[in-house]
Amino acid sequence: MTGGPSCDRHRRAGRGRSRPSLFRRAFTLIETVLVITVIAIAVPLATRTMSDASADRADSVNALRAGTLAEALLEAVIADVQSDSPGLGMAALADASAYLDSPSTGFRDRVDATASYYTGLGFGYSLDIGPLVASSGEASGDEALDRFRLVTARITWPSARGGDLELSVATYVGEVTP
Repeated sequence: MTGGPSCDRHRRAGRGRSRPSLFRRAFTLIETVLVITVIAIAVPLATRTMSDASADRADSVNALRAGTLAEALLEAVIADVQSDSPGLGMAALADASAYLDSPSTGFRDRVDATASYYTGLGFGYSLDIGPLVASSGEASGDEALDRFRLVTARITWPSARGGDLELSVATYVGEVTP
């Protein structure tokens, strides 16, 4: 006798066990639409936030570069004012256009090696040289007191958000008297 009572017992014992379901739970249509809606709202907001952060970072880096350029330009002016070379010194600032634009000896030609890196990045600069003033910043009319000039470096550069940004840095210059 094959398949006697002991075999039946084993077969019956398997009937009471739960079988794995052939159908597994899947996403419903509502859940799918909800996920797509959340993604459709979140992705553009995240992209815009990253774009704004990137533009802010680029403007911050360029502001630092502008400060560096302004400092380099003003340091060159200070060095020129203290120079004993012909055509330099405090007297050279009396004729601002000649000081800035004389061919080969003018300020712009002499600082071109430094400024060209920045102008290549879209930066521009200008120098404003003020009249002789006293240490108070006002002209006194007294030649012995009016020994200083206000020199302002204005740096402009394109903003990552559009338009231009400007940084102005100024310093007083004067001859050192022994």
